[in-house]
Amino acid sequence: MSGPDHSSALRQLPQPSTGVEIAPSSNKRWAGRAPWQQLAIIAVVMSLALYRFSLTVADPDLWGHIKFGETVWQAGKVAVPDPFSYLTAGRLWLNHEWLSEVVFYLVFAAAGPAGLIAMKAGLGLVLMGVLYRHLCRQGLSALRASFLVVAVVHFFGHGPNAHLLVPAIPPDAPADP
Repeated sequence: MSGPDHSSALRQLPQPSTGVEIAPSSNKRWAGRAPWQQLAIIAVVMSLALYRFSLTVADPDLWGHIKFGETVWQAGKVAVPDPFSYLTAGRLWLNHEWLSEVVFYLVFAAAGPAGLIAMKAGLGLVLMGVLYRHLCRQGLSALRASFLVVAVVHFFGHGPNAHLLVPAIPPDAPADP
């Protein structure tokens, strides 16, 4: 006993948008791919982003973030007695940036300063790629989305830092004693 054939109805369902407008092509080899102009725009924008995110600007807090991450990693817990201040020595210290600092410490311990630069550049490129894709899905053309991404890279080109990766403080965290 066979039921009704629903395959033709399924083929008529709208397909989700990929965010990239694809020019019609009679060449089967290029069908389904973005035009070379859009790929060139993406390559230029991401090259600019890579250049900006690879720059190393001295952040006076960087080494503190790495040391705080090392402290949390070695202690195995987030709330530790404050080892860095003579005024609050021994009091419980809850570092609200602990997760990003542990990541920074582990990357630095594994790959040194070059690893931190590579992590910053990689995170920046991923974030700009996500932004570009989101803008294209919202209906912007590749060129307009690229201009907006370039603006973001220009004004926020220092790349990701600990403040972008701050986790929420757990609800069971103790209050200041």
